[in-house]
Amino acid sequence: MLHLSPRLFRTSTFRLSLLYVLIFGVSMIAVLGFVYFATAGNMLRITDESIQREMDDLQTEYHRGGARRLQNVIQARLKDDQVGGWVYLLVDNAYRPVLGNIPDWPVEATEADHWLRFVIPRGAHQYTMRALTASMPNGQLLLVGMDIRPAEKFTSTMIQAALWGAAITLALGICGGYLMSRNMLRRLDVLNRGAERIMRGNLSHRMPVVGSGDEFDRLAETLNSMLQEIERLVASIRAVTTNLAHDLRSPLTRIKSRLELVLTGRGDAEQLRHEIDYTIRESDQLLATFNALLSIAEAEGGAARANMKPLDLFEVAEDVADLYRPMAEDKGLNLELHGEGGAVVTAHRQLLLQALLNLVDNAVKYTDAGRVTIAVSHDAHHAVISVADTGPGIAPEDRARVLEQFVRLDLARTTRGNGLGLSLVAAIARLHGAELVFGGENGLEVKIIFTQKII
Repeated sequence: MLHLSPRLFRTSTFRLSLLYVLIFGVSMIAVLGFVYFATAGNMLRITDESIQREMDDLQTEYHRGGARRLQNVIQARLKDDQVGGWVYLLVDNAYRPVLGNIPDWPVEATEADHWLRFVIPRGAHQYTMRALTASMPNGQLLLVGMDIRPAEKFTSTMIQAALWGAAITLALGICGGYLMSRNMLRRLDVLNRGAERIMRGNLSHRMPVVGSGDEFDRLAETLNSMLQEIERLVASIRAVTTNLAHDLRSPLTRIKSRLELVLTGRGDAEQLRHEIDYTIRESDQLLATFNALLSIAEAEGGAARANMKPLDLFEVAEDVADLYRPMAEDKGLNLELHGEGGAVVTAHRQLLLQALLNLVDNAVKYTDAGRVTIAVSHDAHHAVISVADTGPGIAPEDRARVLEQFVRLDLARTTRGNGLGLSLVAAIARLHGAELVFGGENGLEVKIIFTQKII
């Protein structure tokens, strides 16, 4: 037994089904009405034309041979009309029957030259006749008619068909709307229950996909992609919180200890100056961490897109090369710049400069001997800026992990840094719709590939 829930009748699907049924029903009735009026009217016209021709023929016979010839012709017509579809009646001026196949002059026929409709009994049936009357020159009256029951039966059939069709259409529409609404509510209830589980904190839950490929499956797939990204972001926030607490606790503890030592006033002026200098450097490192986090938030928030302008990547590479070349030479490294101008893309200059500075800084920091290469290349559809070095590189299994915030491959954390450099580079690349690709066998090569059309 079907359970008729009031919710089913309030759904948009059920209402749309009823609307479609109404539109279809009105259209069907309009079509049947047009067919009815066109066909019934045509049948009536053909009937009237047949009766009029018969009347004209009889009047012609009268003019040819008088009343006797007219009566002979009517006799022959009555003899030939085995079906009984035609009626003839010739009466005198007192309406007394002279010849015909109906007993009396119809009371509806009050005057000659007049169309009329009347019913006559024939056996167990009632015959509906359409007739025409005419006055003859000798004073007699002539009536000629035809049975129009087939036309009336057709009319009745058309009306019944329209009513039954409307009733069946309405019933099928209500049943179809009910079934579709029930199916839609079932699918929506599944999504609602899934959303409630997610709202209660189960971010790993995913919306079910039945595999039909309909709009509900596409919605579920979109929601699952969104949930996956939300889960990733929440996990990233948790990791950032943990790592931030871990990375800040040690320097803040050291700063506190140094300041307490300075506050006691023990030690000479040089030692106190050294402690204050150390505290300032630790504070600068903390500020750098917070600035990096703010830069990542700015890049991921997308607000920087408003400040994007056409930018030649080679000019940015030149500025970074000029800045880091002395530092590289101090370490005995050869910093090379390859490429030429023309790779113009829409970019945020300050953020893109920061990303390239981070890449080159890492390359110089972790390369003990060899060279660091900055290269810019482009074609009609892509622009690429890359930084390569001859250092130890990054293992393939670690290349995705280093893009996470506060991740450092130096587990002992003996090298200065906050683990945010590559995270910032990845965020800036995403802001520009670019792809960050790691490569290189002898060392490391990091490419920022811009897929936007070259300006």
